[in-house]
Amino acid sequence: MCRLQIREDDLRGRKITDFLCEHLENMKEITPPESVHALDLEALRSPDITFWTAWEGD
Repeated sequence: MCRLQIREDDLRGRKITDFLCEHLENMKEITPPESVHALDLEALRSPDITFWTAWEGD
């Protein structure tokens, strides 16, 4: 049984960047442009933002 790990994340790891990029691309494909309210990776990496991720296993 894997335990869930909550980590403060700098958004530089390959798995999280791939996940967030895929999510944003998918949102842009299925959502009207005026309804996509999301920051890109560079904006999320701002020192003013603390980003947390949840991991189960790898």
